[in-house]
Amino acid sequence: DMGNYKLAHEQVHHAYCELRGELRKRKDQAEDGEDEDGEGDAREENENPNTSRGAEAKVKQGAASSKAKEDTEDLEDSVLSELMRQLIVLHSYVLVKTHVKLGDHLSAARLLVRVSKHISKFPAHIVPILTSTVIECQRAGLKWAAYEHASVLMRDPDYRSQIAQAYKRKIENVIRKPDPALKEARAKGGQGGDDQKELLSKCPNCGAIGAEYDLQCQHCKVVIPFCSASGKRMVAEDWGRCDSCKFPFLCSQMRRIAEKGESSCQLCRAKLGPDALVPKPFKKKWIYV
Repeated sequence: DMGNYKLAHEQVHHAYCELRGELRKRKDQAEDGEDEDGEGDAREENENPNTSRGAEAKVKQGAASSKAKEDTEDLEDSVLSELMRQLIVLHSYVLVKTHVKLGDHLSAARLLVRVSKHISKFPAHIVPILTSTVIECQRAGLKWAAYEHASVLMRDPDYRSQIAQAYKRKIENVIRKPDPALKEARAKGGQGGDDQKELLSKCPNCGAIGAEYDLQCQHCKVVIPFCSASGKRMVAEDWGRCDSCKFPFLCSQMRRIAEKGESSCQLCRAKLGPDALVPKPFKKKWIYV
């Protein structure tokens, strides 16, 4: 049931926003506290020059406290990163329907290929998702990707028996009657056949070029935020941002959805006014959603 995944999607998004907000609040408080502590230490040294022993004890105590704090922060960052990974996969799945409605089968196919790499997260819907991936890849002209995912379905007897009758013959034909270019590439042990390559875009952190659905820069290794309207990586020149949940979107992609009457954030569903669809001057701190 798609509704279950939408609910999970909402819950993960909410959990991420809550934890992110708490961590940022704590960080701001810690920075304010450090400023006050520094001023207090300076006053104490001026008033009492014989405080070396107390200062040493304070340093040791501070080091132990700092280590515990770092361990806690590492754990919280790890949880935040895992929530983001889950959100990327779930949101990519939810976006597929939007892009099919827009007639953008290439975007739907790219998103389904991403979801299929994490198919274990959808145990009750493995066959329907792989089936959709094959069909959308065929529609988008990604013949090699269609062939690869059809092979996964047909190799497993259990999967094969669950394929809907409406699509079974189509998927069988992808395997039995592959495109000549696929046969040639397969014979040479090639990967990717003649599928069109992803469009490229610049990393907003370092400017290096990368595939538009690759959410990690292969140059600076930063994790690039995903566009909540398309699932693509964000680019600095087209940066929009939801005022409610603070997640970014590519203004050009959100406008396409808005033109079909859906002028709301694709993550939190907050309404977006016309001004929100105009790119904002980019700030590097926005990379860390």
